Amino acid sequence: INAEYMGGSSFTTKDGITRSISDAFVELRNAIDACRRSNPERITLIIPNFFFARQDKKTDSREPISASWVAADLDGNVDRVICLDLHASQIQGMFHRTPVDNLYAMAFVLIPWVRANFPLDNIVMVSPDQGRAKVTKKIATVLGVPMAVIEKIRNYEAANVVEESKVVEGSEILNGKIAIVNDDIIDTAGTMVKACEALIQYGVTKVVVMATHGLLNGQALQRLNQSQCISKIIVTDSVPQEKHLRDCPKLQVIPLADMYAQVISRLSGGYSLSSMFDVH
Repeated sequence: INAEYMGGSSFTTKDGITRSISDAFVELRNAIDACRRSNPERITLIIPNFFFARQDKKTDSREPISASWVAADLDGNVDRVICLDLHASQIQGMFHRTPVDNLYAMAFVLIPWVRANFPLDNIVMVSPDQGRAKVTKKIATVLGVPMAVIEKIRNYEAANVVEESKVVEGSEILNGKIAIVNDDIIDTAGTMVKACEALIQYGVTKVVVMATHGLLNGQALQRLNQSQCISKIIVTDSVPQEKHLRDCPKLQVIPLADMYAQVISRLSGGYSLSSMFDVH
């Protein structure tokens, strides 16, 4: 920490991980230690993309619950943690001494962008699976638009493989509409592409994909570029997107800087973050 600093509040942010997760976590712990030795009144940790967020439970024997040990390591070593669109909200419960706030990008990114770019009477919000249906319903309610839900049938013998996707709710309202599919993460894009292919069969005129965390691993960019049904992909910069932007002309990135500036401003001024959870 290259500054003379005692008292007051220290805000530590962990940027999106584009290298070894282990290295990134060690760097974070070093930064926290440096802040702590500078004797601040409190340390607030901002993590746009939580470490091992999808390893929140065991799906097979002898598997680690990696999100749990990350939480255990940070718990008590910082005074507050701010996360964004946790893949599993119950990760907040893995912290026992440090309060955790899980903000939602839909309030700051998704809803304003949709309102600015589409006529609301011509869109349908789509959940790519049952797990995202609750969030999608909230977005659709705020926007005053209908929603549809897709069911995915996974191949559990292989990671990130979806054998089939089909619309199980709202299929009768899709014809002639613009479908906006939203999710928290796009990893290898297999699920997303399958979901969008299913929508085309019901007569949608355009498919736009939106996600908070654009990991875009493996063959994700190739799949998205080759997909004839996806016209645009919107993600935030919770993960650095410079390389992805060069390789995918369909990709558009919405920065989170303004949202985090509000977080730091409110906490520094002693104000609650409650209003930032309101979606309107």
